[in-house]
Amino acid sequence: MKFRMIVTDERGREWSEDEDRVAIESLAEAEVWAFETVQKFNDTLRPHEFPREIVRVELLPDGDTESEQHDWEKTNLVTIMNKYFGSHDTVKCRSCGITGKRLGLSPHIQIDYDFKAKGFLSCKQSKVLLERRAKRRRKADVDSLAAVAALAADDNEVEKDWRDDVAFLHLTSFNGILSFASHYYATIKFQGKDYDVVHTLSRREAADMNKSDGKGADGTLSWSPGDELSRYMSEDDAIKYAKRQWRELVPDAKVLILGSPVYGQPQPVLDGLTPEAVNELNALHQQCEDLGWWDEGNDKQVAAIWPEWKDTLKKASGDG
Repeated sequence: MKFRMIVTDERGREWSEDEDRVAIESLAEAEVWAFETVQKFNDTLRPHEFPREIVRVELLPDGDTESEQHDWEKTNLVTIMNKYFGSHDTVKCRSCGITGKRLGLSPHIQIDYDFKAKGFLSCKQSKVLLERRAKRRRKADVDSLAAVAALAADDNEVEKDWRDDVAFLHLTSFNGILSFASHYYATIKFQGKDYDVVHTLSRREAADMNKSDGKGADGTLSWSPGDELSRYMSEDDAIKYAKRQWRELVPDAKVLILGSPVYGQPQPVLDGLTPEAVNELNALHQQCEDLGWWDEGNDKQVAAIWPEWKDTLKKASGDG
């Protein structure tokens, strides 16, 4: 029987894991299996891993399973070696086209951030959501062309892109996906270039890292005070160090935002503006969060917030 486990941990994050167990013949048996599996994980926690708990277990419909489940295929010829996480493969669903990564030997797929809405867990629903996006994109392209033409006719000038002065903080972690992954990595993106956020280890931090990593194969400690490290024990730590360093890394940037330049939507502002402006912008972002963003049927409400957020950002950073 095929079923889906919805899992969370003490950080409040949720994710799903699909299973196909021939010996399981009912929802009750699936729930027992899920709770026992999570209990085994919790009984053997490694340092810095978080205890998990089952939110719920759902049966996957037998008659429509093929349309609900993604059909993943590997898209890279040779396994990719990532400097932080080791080996991984990129994958793409043959049916709907969304993408993800298979990390190491794990059988589970991490769906790419572009498809973070819960609806993308279903292949069938993914097609619906992607078509919505395509319609919005076509409309945005038409609107953009009209806007550019109007500006050119007016005074032959094109409006400055809102991202030109923005530094974007991108956080990466496989915490909760790989059993051995418990760290966060921070990269600042600005005008097409990436800058890793690293910090110098203090004596105490070096001791903590050696306690976490243990000794190397030759019996020596891995870390010493003064070593540079690009991994962080929590999301808050990664953000803290990014806020300390972003002005030095990208001195031409005016604002630090948690997100990505590829997303045309409100994103959390971290630094660079007055507290009042940060609060106003983040309140607009929270409104989109409460609405469920574009993929939850609230397109018009989110679309109305987006230009207001953009205009507020421009004015607060001195470009409005």
